[in-house]
Amino acid sequence: MQGRHSAGNDIIPAGYVLYLVKRVKVLLETRNSAVYDVTVAEGETMHVVGDVHGHLDDVVHLFTKYGYPSATTRYLFNGDVPDRGPYGVEIFCLLFCCMLVEPKSLSINRGNHEDFMVNRAYGFEQELYEKYGEHGEAILTEFVSFYAGLPLVSILNSQVMVVHGGLPRYQSITLQHIRDLDNRKGVPVDGTTMFDHVFVDLLWADPDKTMSGIQPNRMRGTSVRFGADITMSWAHRNHLRLIVRSHDVPDSGAGWEIIHNGWMLTVFSASQYRPGQHNKCGVVKFNLKDGGPTLACHAYEHDWLEDPPKPPPRTDKGKAPSHSHSSSHPHTSHVHTRQHAIKDPTEAVLRQVGQRVPACRDDLFAFYRPFDRQQTGKVSPSIFYQGIRDVLQVNFTEEDLENILFDKSLPAHSEVDYLKFINRFQVVHKNKGVESTLGGALEKALYKAIMQANMSIQEVQKTFGSDGEQLTDHQLAQRLFEHCPSLKSQITQPQLIQVIRHVQNGGTQSGAHNEAISGEQFIKSLMIMFYQPYDLTPALKDLLTNVCQLLQTYKGDIIELFRRVDTNGDGFVGYQEFVAAIQLMQSGTGLKVSGEEELASLARAVDSNQDGGINFMEFCQAFFTARCKPVVSRLVHQLVAAMYRSMFSMQQAFEYFDSNKDGKIDIDALGHGIRALGLGMSDGQIQTIVEFLDSDGNGYVDYHEFCAAFELVDQQKREKEKERRSSSNSPTPTNKPSTSSGHHHKEHRHHHKPK
Repeated sequence: MQGRHSAGNDIIPAGYVLYLVKRVKVLLETRNSAVYDVTVAEGETMHVVGDVHGHLDDVVHLFTKYGYPSATTRYLFNGDVPDRGPYGVEIFCLLFCCMLVEPKSLSINRGNHEDFMVNRAYGFEQELYEKYGEHGEAILTEFVSFYAGLPLVSILNSQVMVVHGGLPRYQSITLQHIRDLDNRKGVPVDGTTMFDHVFVDLLWADPDKTMSGIQPNRMRGTSVRFGADITMSWAHRNHLRLIVRSHDVPDSGAGWEIIHNGWMLTVFSASQYRPGQHNKCGVVKFNLKDGGPTLACHAYEHDWLEDPPKPPPRTDKGKAPSHSHSSSHPHTSHVHTRQHAIKDPTEAVLRQVGQRVPACRDDLFAFYRPFDRQQTGKVSPSIFYQGIRDVLQVNFTEEDLENILFDKSLPAHSEVDYLKFINRFQVVHKNKGVESTLGGALEKALYKAIMQANMSIQEVQKTFGSDGEQLTDHQLAQRLFEHCPSLKSQITQPQLIQVIRHVQNGGTQSGAHNEAISGEQFIKSLMIMFYQPYDLTPALKDLLTNVCQLLQTYKGDIIELFRRVDTNGDGFVGYQEFVAAIQLMQSGTGLKVSGEEELASLARAVDSNQDGGINFMEFCQAFFTARCKPVVSRLVHQLVAAMYRSMFSMQQAFEYFDSNKDGKIDIDALGHGIRALGLGMSDGQIQTIVEFLDSDGNGYVDYHEFCAAFELVDQQKREKEKERRSSSNSPTPTNKPSTSSGHHHKEHRHHHKPK
């Protein structure tokens, strides 16, 4: 591979290679499971390395940078060691030596390139034959046997799942099912059983940033693609905090990428992967946080170096000296830490719960609603706490949660108001313009995209269903994207599904995922909820109000009314049709609305695309109103909450781009930093935020000011503080019994009683 450091003309003797492979196969027999459980103890660091694909210099640089493998400096190579690059056998032999000297120091997951057929197609077989001639076949046979002993998944401290490709396509599968897999075979790409499919998915599947659910992986030609909902469901089902995978270069060319609302991290370690491709080498480090049980995660990346530094001197424990962040290579970036140390247990619970609730409201509601059959908004305490643990993934005891979250004034065994809890925590940005600008831009984009479709009533019914046809929220979202193409740059599929549920439920927090939806009724409801300010004279504003009141006296459905007004049946209401219909209706009711000329002027005003006719969406939006929260308000709150939850990572990413270290970065870097965190935001939404923050138009943003303005608000705590201030400001009666101070002291002690 031209430009990379050569291993020289010396080749590791064939006998040595065979010896190492056979010895490692014996070692793997002691692990003999599709899932390898790893414990990272205090004082140890686990480095997860992504695809290296024969790039020996990247492996040497990682060992040089972070320390040679040892009992405390440990490495997990996440598959795809050979193929494409020229030094697959040298890397394997280096890793084998480390494993044999200290078995705890290094382990390898199986990737899709740890497979005979893939080696034949992508170069490792050819590498072995070119280097070893007639011995190449025997060496390859031993490697294929070695592949069969590799685990498909590694689990770090029961918290982090490391897998090469992706997640199983079946929602009923758990980690226990994977433990039962027979991994000692070739990759069953053409398999027909459920377990064959799971095997393939773990090595070949890819996450998708925009879709929901499961779809065929047409790019790979095998396995599936999966959305953020699948990732979160898998994490909840298996009590995981993070899923680390490899398998492909992040779109940005970075060595790592965080997606699916922070639940999935991709790491790729073969820099300059292909000729002309300038991606970086990534690595992810895990160690125990402040001596506690929780793993902390840090992601780094490096440019490819023309001259890798010489290896540092070995310490007496066989470990390279540690490198502080301040002295690390300038291309290194400490970019992802999932948790911060919080000493007070009360604050720990509130912070972890509060950070997660705003971004998980829909998931919490979907969890609780099936248990709330009478739709009272309440569930039993045991179900309530189960939802917190399963959906929010906070590992506290029920007693701890009860001490902080439960309403002490409720009688024993009372049900818990989960709706009140879901709305208890809210993330706000002190610069109110961020939320209002984002919400306004998103709502206008939705309105514009749907209006641009300019469909007749017949097209609306044909596209979105008529005669009682019912669609799922996912099906309706797909049809909207197909017929309103400009939506795709403004809103992601999961966000559009949220809007659909919000509209379908009349702006309230009710309804469940995938409930049946009438497409045409949805379009009607959506347009009614939009507020479109018209540029009208005072007289036309009054006329619009009167016409709205007149049309709403009609007792039938809006669709039926539209058809009656559309007298020529072309699916659009012409100006004259509108005038004639209003005049006929007002004569029937005795109400005097206005004359023909004024009504024609109003028709032209509400024809937003000015094509000479009023389509069904324009008709609904102009003349019918609904009292509900804005269509996208909850969606905006969730986006703000997602940014808050990733605040530390976001700030570290911005600092990476701040070459002058003055707290300011250019707007392109700001957008790239937000996009790299995988917060589930569309390009249009990111662009809206960037343009708003660049208020003076100089192309730079003070990111410290932006990050510092996020605030987590505990509504319940705020109300209690107001009550306490109100009580302390009220005059104290002079005849108050002397024992009252003891009573107050008792309540105060009870509130802070440790559990």
